[in-house]
Amino acid sequence: MTRNPMAPPRKTTGPRWETTTQSALDEVAEALLENPVDPGQRKKDLTTRKLANTQTSISFGRESVDYTSDTVRNSQNVGPGSTSVAGRAEQADRIKAMKKALTTTSFTLGDQVPSYESVNHEEMRKTAAHAATHKKIPVNADLKAAIKKSSIHFGNEVPEYKSTMTDCMQYHGNSTNFGALKDEVTELKKQLRKHNFTLGDESVLYETDYARGYGKSDPAWYVKGKEKEEIKAQVAEIRKCHFSLGQEKIEYKAITA
Repeated sequence: MTRNPMAPPRKTTGPRWETTTQSALDEVAEALLENPVDPGQRKKDLTTRKLANTQTSISFGRESVDYTSDTVRNSQNVGPGSTSVAGRAEQADRIKAMKKALTTTSFTLGDQVPSYESVNHEEMRKTAAHAATHKKIPVNADLKAAIKKSSIHFGNEVPEYKSTMTDCMQYHGNSTNFGALKDEVTELKKQLRKHNFTLGDESVLYETDYARGYGKSDPAWYVKGKEKEEIKAQVAEIRKCHFSLGQEKIEYKAITA
């Protein structure tokens, strides 16, 4: 179906045919009508925003830096007594003392006063001080002689100066039977010289299944009493046929009877 070219154009206005751009422009036009803006001020604001957008806005801190040296700060904080001659002299002496303290090595390895005295000297000094408070004990002549003697004791066992080689070569006795060892070596040599092929150690039993089923017994066992007759009866019973075709008695009876 084709549209008639002479027909009036189709209506394209209304909410259905309104685009997002058109609606946004209408809102801007209404806002300008309600609150008119000076074009010059608008241009100035846009220029300011454009320059602000092109600038770096990284901030590393807002605190102001105080570029004042310690010397200036100390001179500003001097007391009222520093204006006199005595105050300035005292301040100069204090500054000299501070400089001397700063240039002096101030390492401290401990507050305890070290004692440069050996252990032997310290013990002898303590012994002397202890002996001064006690009465000296007299020592007899025997005790003095025993104290002066050497008391080193290394043992009472007499050492034996003999090397390991000499001890190994010395005969200490042996219970080994060298004759039995010689015979054993001879037997081993004899077995090693033989052929050791083995094709089977088990002996072959030539026996039928029938004979194996009845078994074998000592012939003297059959002669004793009635056992021979019992065995014969068992053999005869075994050789019989034991087929059973039914033990019930058949009744031959006609249907019409």
